[in-house]
Amino acid sequence: LCTAIAILIMMQSEHSFINAFQMASRTSMRRGVQIRLPETYLGSLVEQRKSALLNPLHMSSQSIENNSNHSQLPVQSLTTTRRTVQHKVSKTVSLFSGLFLASLKGAKQAIRQSWWFLPMFLALVPVYCAVVHQTNAVTPSWWKLVKMDTLLKSEYSTLLVGAFLLSNLSYLFSGLYLLLVFPKKVIVEKKMKQAAATSKNRHPLPHHNKSLASWILAAGTVSTIFHAVQSLGSYEIAESFCYLDHAVAISAGGYFLRRCGKPSLRTLTIGVSGLILLCLTGPGYAFLHSMWHLVSAAAAVSWAHDGTEKKNSQQQQQQIREINQSKPATA
Repeated sequence: LCTAIAILIMMQSEHSFINAFQMASRTSMRRGVQIRLPETYLGSLVEQRKSALLNPLHMSSQSIENNSNHSQLPVQSLTTTRRTVQHKVSKTVSLFSGLFLASLKGAKQAIRQSWWFLPMFLALVPVYCAVVHQTNAVTPSWWKLVKMDTLLKSEYSTLLVGAFLLSNLSYLFSGLYLLLVFPKKVIVEKKMKQAAATSKNRHPLPHHNKSLASWILAAGTVSTIFHAVQSLGSYEIAESFCYLDHAVAISAGGYFLRRCGKPSLRTLTIGVSGLILLCLTGPGYAFLHSMWHLVSAAAAVSWAHDGTEKKNSQQQQQQIREINQSKPATA
């Protein structure tokens, strides 16, 4: 704008100068005097005016081009930065999504293989109550732990409590039986040879299985500690041990289901009878719960027999298939 105003002023001054010169020349011609300016002066004046008119325009165009170039540089840098940030964000998102999908797949695979271990989270209930609520765990009203105060008041309390706790030995005998330790190993091997020789034996002894026996022995150990606290110790602490006892017992049942498959009708009959005894919490609780220990240990051994029978039948079917496949080749 300033350049345009300057140009207009210069043009106006030039026109006024020319007009003044023309008026002077006319006056002089009337008086008989001729006034002439040098041609060089006029040429230089024209060149000066021309350059004065063109140079500002040329400089302004250059400044505009420079400004446009400088203005394009931040746009290009912003575009490059934006693309880099978008690439890094997409790469980070793809990385985290891949990790999430991989962890989800791993968790799904772990749950599929170790679903039977999920009840063990019940053992964390007392820890949660102690850390978060700073109280002892309490059993729900629909599965309340039975108090054994009346049993301790009896004159035969020592005998009753001793028999109640000794009923957990059934788990010890069942675990040793599955480990082929009880009865003696020689007798067990003899019976296994007889079972293999005679096909009429419907209940062969289970194979050496440390995992099944370990779960039975663990359930018996926890049950003994829990009932000892229940009958002789603090009721509040016994309620916390109740969660641990149920966690181990349910996980053991799930592990038997995974390893031995569905129980047979014989095992179901024994197991359902034991569950009925477990649910009875009225008078005679010590006797009824002691019977539950005996029946549940027997159900575990029966379930182990079911698993052995299934494995034997599968092996026989595999042998029959191999024999049938080998017959056309020999023929």
